[in-house]
Amino acid sequence: MRKWHVCKYEAIDAHLAGCTVCGFVHDCTQGHCVAEGVIETGDSVVCSVTGLCVRETVFCDAEFVDTVASYGRTPVPVVSMQVPQCMISEYVRLLLDSESSRRAHALEQTRWKNKVQSQAMAMVNNRKQKSSINLVTVIQTVMARTPAPCLHRDAEEVEEVAVLVSTTLCRIINTCINALRMNMRPSEIKIVVFGLCYLMRSGVNMFGVAVIPKVDVLKTILPPENALSSCFAFRAKHITDVENKIKFLFRGVSRAQLRELF
Repeated sequence: MRKWHVCKYEAIDAHLAGCTVCGFVHDCTQGHCVAEGVIETGDSVVCSVTGLCVRETVFCDAEFVDTVASYGRTPVPVVSMQVPQCMISEYVRLLLDSESSRRAHALEQTRWKNKVQSQAMAMVNNRKQKSSINLVTVIQTVMARTPAPCLHRDAEEVEEVAVLVSTTLCRIINTCINALRMNMRPSEIKIVVFGLCYLMRSGVNMFGVAVIPKVDVLKTILPPENALSSCFAFRAKHITDVENKIKFLFRGVSRAQLRELF
């Protein structure tokens, strides 16, 4: 039936809503909705009329399963592949030495300056005797408890680190794919590379074997994690996802095999 008006719904029950104009009753049950439109949120689909969650999850599995980007239950066919080092190097340089990286560091500097300024103003305002305030002491106190973010932008050293990290990650990723049969789609390469770069700040050891080596200088070169979403369209939680995936992958490998591979 064609409607000559726009229904104005009023809630009757959790899954029922009635139109105050024509009396039409919209029945929205769990898993089924005949509404004119639904709203997709980050992890569910919601009825646009009643607000009832008609599908509890968009993903096929929980976010804590042993995957990084794909959460489907259907296993991906394992095909021997070789991720080229040039592709890995491109993502590494995007993270270490690009306009997005410089913007992320500048954003962190701005946040730090605003934090220092606000804390200094709070200390000054809390003093009862304004005339006896020593601004040098105030600034020293605030700076001591608010360490400045590191800015390591030596171009030559950044290039050396980028080459080292790219070579190391190429060996790790291709070993995991071809020797340990790790499932990874081409769309997940960026996520894995970014996650492994952050894991290399402290390294990962399994059974006394450094499966992911530690590169200390990455602590000062890598962009802050709180800027990854805005500058790189990368969620910081993927770092933990990659770590869990790697550890789960190596869990069934003996120490002798790990030493042979790494």
